Amino acid sequence: MMQYSDYGNRFSNTIPDWAILFFALHIIAFSYVFSTEAIDCGGAEWVVVLEMIVMPGWAFVHFYSDSDVGGFLYYMLYVLLFFAETLYYIFIDIGHRVTKTDICNIDGTKPSILKIIVRSCMKTFSRYLFMIPFLMIFITDRNQTLHDIIAETVVVDRIAENE
Repeated sequence: MMQYSDYGNRFSNTIPDWAILFFALHIIAFSYVFSTEAIDCGGAEWVVVLEMIVMPGWAFVHFYSDSDVGGFLYYMLYVLLFFAETLYYIFIDIGHRVTKTDICNIDGTKPSILKIIVRSCMKTFSRYLFMIPFLMIFITDRNQTLHDIIAETVVVDRIAENE
C-alpha cells in the first residue's frame, strides 16, 4: 500500500533543493546583477537578489518591463536558470533522497521520463508563479502540488513502500 508523503516531508524535500539551487544557480545571477551596469538597480542590488531568490516571477516582471538591453539580458539569464533548475529536478533532486521519498504514478508504477520532464518543468515554473501552485498540497487528498497533478504523479514515502 502506498503512503503519500505528508506536508512536513514534502516541505523538507524543498530545503536541500533550494539550498543547492541557491548556491549553484543564483551565484551566477548575483554576479550578473552586481557586476554589470546593464540593469540599473538604483543602489538596491540586495533587493534584486532577494526578489530573484524568493519570487523570481516578480523579479522577472520588475525588470523585463523595461525593454532595454538590460531587461533582455536579465530575461535570458532567467531562461538559462529555468533550464538549469529543471535539469536539476530531472537528474539529481537531492531533497527526495534525503527524505527517502519517491515519485510514482498515481497507480504506484514508475513514471515515464516524459512525466518526469513535465513534472520537473512545472515544478520549476511554479516558483515563477509566486509559489502559489505549491499550496495545492493543502487541498488535495494525495498531498499533490500542481506539478504533481499535471504530471499525474504522487510523492510517496519510500520506507512505507518497503513494509
